Amino acid sequence: MKKLHKFVIALLALSAVSCLLALSACGKKNVGYTVSFDAMGGPAVESVVSSGEFDLPAPERDGHTFAGWYASADYSGEKLDSKFTPTENVTLYAKWLPFVLELSQNGYTIVSCASDSAQIVVPSEFEGVPVKAIGNGAFANSKATSITIPNSVSKIYAGAFKNCGSLKSVALPAAVTAISESAFEGCSALEKVELSSATSIIGNSAFSGCKALKEINIPASKISVGRDAFKDCAALIKTEGGVQYAGTSVIGCDKAATSVTLRSDTTGIFGYSFENCDKLAEVTFAGDSVKFIDNSAFYGCKALSTFSLPASVESIGDAAFYGCEELTAITVPEKVTQIKPYAFYNCKKLSSLALSGKITSLEYAAFGNCAALTSVTFPDTLEYIGAAAFKGCNALGGRLDLPASLKRADSEAFRATAITALTVKGEATLGNHAFGECATLAAVTLENGVERIGYGAFENCTEIAELVLPDSVIAVEERAFAGCSKLKTVSLGKSLASLGESAFGSDGETPDASDKCPITLVKYNGTIEEWCAISFAPNSNPVTIAHNLYIDNELVTEIALFNNSPESGKTTVTEIGAYAFDGLTGLTRVCIGSNVSRIGDYAFRGTSVEKTYFAGNSFEWLVIAQGEGNAVLGENVFYYSETKPVEGDTLKYWHYVDDVITEW
Repeated sequence: MKKLHKFVIALLALSAVSCLLALSACGKKNVGYTVSFDAMGGPAVESVVSSGEFDLPAPERDGHTFAGWYASADYSGEKLDSKFTPTENVTLYAKWLPFVLELSQNGYTIVSCASDSAQIVVPSEFEGVPVKAIGNGAFANSKATSITIPNSVSKIYAGAFKNCGSLKSVALPAAVTAISESAFEGCSALEKVELSSATSIIGNSAFSGCKALKEINIPASKISVGRDAFKDCAALIKTEGGVQYAGTSVIGCDKAATSVTLRSDTTGIFGYSFENCDKLAEVTFAGDSVKFIDNSAFYGCKALSTFSLPASVESIGDAAFYGCEELTAITVPEKVTQIKPYAFYNCKKLSSLALSGKITSLEYAAFGNCAALTSVTFPDTLEYIGAAAFKGCNALGGRLDLPASLKRADSEAFRATAITALTVKGEATLGNHAFGECATLAAVTLENGVERIGYGAFENCTEIAELVLPDSVIAVEERAFAGCSKLKTVSLGKSLASLGESAFGSDGETPDASDKCPITLVKYNGTIEEWCAISFAPNSNPVTIAHNLYIDNELVTEIALFNNSPESGKTTVTEIGAYAFDGLTGLTRVCIGSNVSRIGDYAFRGTSVEKTYFAGNSFEWLVIAQGEGNAVLGENVFYYSETKPVEGDTLKYWHYVDDVITEW
């Protein structure tokens, strides 16, 4: 018995020990594993104890972008997922990019760089998204001697590498077409720059102060170079015969020079190269290799009189010859397709102009204020004449023929010129005031294809006596012909959809202030139904002035908007537009279909309507939405009735007798 007792006690003790061991094991499992974080120069990150999955922290560091956690300090292996499950005590290491990145729709932009390394490599992507741009001042004042830019980059913004005093060379990716303002300004150690062959823009001061720069492959094609782009690039610029060159392109000139001869291998003239060389009278090209003359290249060369553009020239930049007051003749080479804004502005003595057969556009004020220019012939490739292109060419006179290729003559294109006759062909739009104040313009021929006539397009053309709008014209805007003080005959095309307010002028506060055209005859090339659909703005309908309207060469005295048979008594016209017959004093009879639902304001104001025949009953007449000023229609209305009215009915009725309207 005693032995059995001792066995039980021993068994109980063993069970108690097992339970304690099991509890101890359970306690250790609940504590989990310790995950430590080495921020690698970033702000300290507290350790985490966990036995399951948790989100890894995402620390922040000034001037850097967090690139993830790694299991090794040398970042070997793959970046860890943002959710992490430890299986042992472990230390994780933060990886940082020494750049601040900004995400946009197209990709990342490098905003700043915090690296103090001598050699910096810009990443091509981050988390699968490409790096597309170097932002404003991103690497400014960096001490790096080498910066590698990936092929993914397509834009370099202003001041991106400004004052990188140790940078010696840079190669730009093929996708970079523009070097922005001051991009490499003050990079005093920069010796070599490799530009993309597609580079078309070098901004103001882009390489200014790059004193050691001696090699740069400037594309020998169309390129725009900004002011002071290569200022103080002493090692790059070579001076010959008073002309400064960067490679094979002209970059500057001796301001005292009166005559220069450009080298035979000259491929281009950079912007501002001869700006304000006001003594320069003659420029000679020794060869025929110049491809571009950039913005403001000869701006303000007031004495320049002898100048012949080589046949090799492909582009002429903005304001290239602005203010060359002694220049008398220009022949634009065949390879030039566009004359840029202000290209020959204020060339006051320019009297002879020959445009090439490939010109497609003349931009804003291209020949503005060329006061001696007397004539111009346009090639049949011309599609666009810009705003004010010939404004101020007061001597430009005679006949002006615009080619069938023209799509638009923009605002004030020929304003206040001395042309006497105009022909416009093709599907052209005439912009606001395009020919305004052409006081000698008497004959205007608009051929079929012209679609729109802009605001004041012919305002104050005081010699125009007759106007014929072709069927292609769909819109005439406000004041298009206001002040045409001799305009008496107007013919409108059948496609006309709208006439703008005061299209033919309006009454002023006093009789002397009126600029209304003295129109005496109005013709229309469409049907009466089409006329009713025109949108007339206030004071736009020439009928209001002339008090007559001829359709098919017949004077309109009656309007029949329903067919003269009982089987087809409804017309397709459902609305009569506002002002449609305003002032048509000879209109005495109106026939309106029963499906007309609206009559616009003042549609019949000033008419002499004696009788209105309506193809419906009195109730249908009452539900028509009638605008103001049409009381004359309701003064004597006859309603349609196939049967004789009952005795005592005070309303008036009509019916057909042998297809003729007959009153009961």
